[in-house]
Amino acid sequence: MDSWNLQKQVARRLLVLNAANIVVGVALRLSRDKLTQGVAEQNIAWGAINCALAVVGEAGSDHQKAQLANPYDADLMQTNYGNLKRLLWINTGLDVLYMLGGIALAARSTDHPKRKGTGIGIVLQGGLLFIFDIFHALE
Repeated sequence: MDSWNLQKQVARRLLVLNAANIVVGVALRLSRDKLTQGVAEQNIAWGAINCALAVVGEAGSDHQKAQLANPYDADLMQTNYGNLKRLLWINTGLDVLYMLGGIALAARSTDHPKRKGTGIGIVLQGGLLFIFDIFHALE
């Protein structure tokens, strides 16, 4: 397994997914409905953060690879692969916490539609990342 290629694939998929997330968020933000606006703002914010993480992650990986005398050393490749898988599993656990926090916020915000939309948006973003992270952790 080429761990460098896998890292690049994960970063690029995260970038594409979250660029689309931002586009959907911008379109939803045009709504006059406060709940929809809350969801939209989460799409935009999480999308922007995840796009930045993808770009920085790929650049960091490329830089690290360029610094090595033998970036395709079998032990190094295995270590990188294990580190990526561990990170994806940790993120999967964090995704569950995000969803639980979003559920709690939405449940407490019955009189505040935009805040309720924010909670729902957090649940949606956490769920999207959960699927993304678990898919790649199992890949």
